[in-house]
Amino acid sequence: MKNKVFRNVVFISTGIICLGFLVYLLIPYLNIIFRFEQKTVSEYQTISLKSSNSLYEIDFELKKGKSFQYPLFAAWIEDSVGNYVETLYISKTISTSIFNHKVLRRPESLPCWSHSRNIKAEDGLYIPLHSASDLDAVTGATPRTNFMIKTGSMLDGIGHFRILFELNQSFDWNDSYTKNSYPNDSIYSGSGGVGQPSLIYEVDVDKNNLKERRNFNMKIIGHGHHSGKTGIIYNDLTGVTTALSIADSIKVSIQIVDKL
Repeated sequence: MKNKVFRNVVFISTGIICLGFLVYLLIPYLNIIFRFEQKTVSEYQTISLKSSNSLYEIDFELKKGKSFQYPLFAAWIEDSVGNYVETLYISKTISTSIFNHKVLRRPESLPCWSHSRNIKAEDGLYIPLHSASDLDAVTGATPRTNFMIKTGSMLDGIGHFRILFELNQSFDWNDSYTKNSYPNDSIYSGSGGVGQPSLIYEVDVDKNNLKERRNFNMKIIGHGHHSGKTGIIYNDLTGVTTALSIADSIKVSIQIVDKL
C-alpha cells in the first residue's frame, strides 16, 4: 500500500515538473505572440471626435487593404427614406478644400456625402469651401493606416436609419477609368488626378435594437459619380477594380453612452 502511494506521489510530482518545464520552454513563444498582439493594436490610428452631448457612441474601424494609399473619407447618417441627418466624420482636406496649403476644389472626391449634405459653397459646388460650422466638430485628420474613428450622435427624431461611409483615392486609374476616359469632362480630365470613383459602404440600423452595444460589418453598395456631378449611388461596380481593395473591412459599433 505504501509503495502504491509512493508511486502515485512520484508520478504526480514528475507530471508537475514536466508541466513546469514545458511552460518554461513556451515562455519565449508566448512573449512573441503577446508582442505581436500589442503591435497589431498599435498599428491602428485613433481619431477621437466624441462630444459630451452625444447619447450614442458610434465607432468605426477600418482595416486597410492592399490598395490603401491615403484615401479620403466621409461618414454620415441618413434617415430611413434617405434624408441627410448629420456628418459623423469628414477628412479635413475635404471640409476645408485645402490641399498642400492651397485651395483645391475636389467635387469628385466624396460626391455622395457632399450632395446628401446638400449645402452649396459660394462657387456653386456642394463640396465645402474653407470651413463650415456644421463640420468643425467632426473634421479629422486623414488616416494613413488602419484606423478607428470614435464619434457619436444624439440620434434625435429617428428610429430606423442608415450609416454610410464613402472613400475615394486619387490617381488609381485602370482600364475603365483612364486619364482620358472622359475628355469632355472638365473635372475628370481637367485635373487628371481622379481615377476610379468613390465607393460607398452602408449599414441599416434600428434604434430600438441599441439597448446594448451592437457591432456591424459595413457592406459596399455602389460608387459615386466619376466627377461628382450628382449624389447618385451607382450600384453597378463593373469597371471598378483596385479600389475595391482600398479597405479590407469596415466595421461600426454603436452603444448608448453611460452617463453615470
